[in-house]
Amino acid sequence: MRASGADPESMKRQFADLVDIAEFSGMMASFYHATGIPHGLIDTDNRVLSGIGWQDICTKFHRVNELSCARCHESELYIARHLHEGPYIGYQCANGLMDYAAPVIIDGNHVATIFLGQFLHEAPDVEAFRKQARKFGYDEVSYLQALAKVPVLSKEQAASTMELYAKLAIMLAQSGHERLRHLEALDEVVRLNSELNSKVEERTRELALSNISLEEEVEEHKQVEGLLKREHDFVQALIEGLPGVYYLLDQQGRFVLWNKNFEVVTGFSADELHGMSALDCFKEADQNLVRDRIAAVFKEGRAEVEAMFAGKDGRGAPYYFTGVKVELNGVPYLTGVGVDIAERHNSARALLEKTEAIERSNAELEQFAYVASHDLREPLRMISSYVGLLERRYGEKLDAEAKEFIAFAKDGAQRMDHLVLDLLEYSRVGRHNHPKQPIDLRAAIDEAKANLALAIQENKALVNVHGDLPTIEANAHELIRLFQNLIGNALKYRHAARPPCIDIDCKEVKSEWVISVADNGIGIDPKYFERIFLVFQRLHSRKDYEGTGIGLAVCKKIVEHHGGRIWVHSTPGIGTTFSIALPKRIA
Repeated sequence: MRASGADPESMKRQFADLVDIAEFSGMMASFYHATGIPHGLIDTDNRVLSGIGWQDICTKFHRVNELSCARCHESELYIARHLHEGPYIGYQCANGLMDYAAPVIIDGNHVATIFLGQFLHEAPDVEAFRKQARKFGYDEVSYLQALAKVPVLSKEQAASTMELYAKLAIMLAQSGHERLRHLEALDEVVRLNSELNSKVEERTRELALSNISLEEEVEEHKQVEGLLKREHDFVQALIEGLPGVYYLLDQQGRFVLWNKNFEVVTGFSADELHGMSALDCFKEADQNLVRDRIAAVFKEGRAEVEAMFAGKDGRGAPYYFTGVKVELNGVPYLTGVGVDIAERHNSARALLEKTEAIERSNAELEQFAYVASHDLREPLRMISSYVGLLERRYGEKLDAEAKEFIAFAKDGAQRMDHLVLDLLEYSRVGRHNHPKQPIDLRAAIDEAKANLALAIQENKALVNVHGDLPTIEANAHELIRLFQNLIGNALKYRHAARPPCIDIDCKEVKSEWVISVADNGIGIDPKYFERIFLVFQRLHSRKDYEGTGIGLAVCKKIVEHHGGRIWVHSTPGIGTTFSIALPKRIA
């Protein structure tokens, strides 16, 4: 698709040549791991430049079936036709999934598209997708499992995300536009110098072969000088229009040509810069690095570097410099530009300071919880002791109502004690009481099963561990606690109509081990997915299910202490799957 009124010949370079795709992909991968929101970046030749979070329900079902794939193409055609109507466009395909898209426009040309998809605006109509599975001949169970993994984003969340993606599209376009102008300017410099060399050589041959009068030669020489001056003025205008500071260096790293902005930024005059070494514009700590990168340009053809750009007054600012090797009249030179990146450095520094402040705050909160929990248990033991003494000493003299009150007091003290113990467990996570060491994952799961053996037997539960499990670097106590909590939850929230069945497996995904604990219990409404990992958040009354509401918060803290992530997929009435991603520090 092309933006309205765009000239296809005005964009002769690929979009991937104009932007740093690797940097964009890394940033979007971090965004996905933090939010679970997917993206895709696709150019107009349908090349996928970046993408993460694409759903199995689309790639393994809709796209591989001829009839359902036709629906996907209808969605793509609609988005392509309406993409120019606003900063972004959204569409629900006939297969039931949502896709949003924002165009990247450079010089009036549609060069790429940022997609948000696939996702749902609300919890899926399982029965409708079940009918769709039967219609297209999908394996119904696998199809519904893939459906359960599809993220749910409200219209407000999708709109907010697309506002961000639309801004990213503008940033990519601006970056690409600047890069395109820079490349075109470099091409023009090389072209003009090539033309100049060709014209001079041609004119020299003409003068050697022609036998014309001296007046004609003088006149023609004046014409050539005029042409050279006009071309020089044109090249100079291009140089002055480049962003940042422009420079042309000889093989010794001395300045041959520069733009006016170079003098403004450094404070050096034209007379001072002429023949001066480029190294004199850098702090001493960066001079060796800059010298190496200059040498790399003449050896390899191009190079980049970040360094402190110092002016005449000695003050420095961080700059990003590029260098490209060019030949003028057969002599190699380095040409390039430098861009001020101080704002980017300041943003990174501010982010680091905020992160350190949060870490300090978390440490203080953990210490407070640890101390407060210990102090709370002492009065609880006293309450339980005296209430028990009261019951034993005056039990025969108390009426039924008084005995009931005593029972309430004992139950409350016991529940408070359990709550304090769970709070203590939560505060201990990450306090390094047990060092991390190589742990056999299967052995840790077996230990957790052994601790729950009686509950497993009473519930007639099956706990299946599939495949070969790796050895990982972990805190053994915390890892056992993690699986004990997850298996215990599956037993507690069992479905009344069937015995519990818990399946545990592990897959290698890039640089992580992804462990899943799946059950066939009562399930969790997706709207509570975020809430269940918070401290003291219960979805059921104590009359129905015992507990303090800390177990999953402890799981989340243990996983994050190990540098990992935990998330949940669930279908009410069918079951729940908790997924844990841990870094592969030990194979």
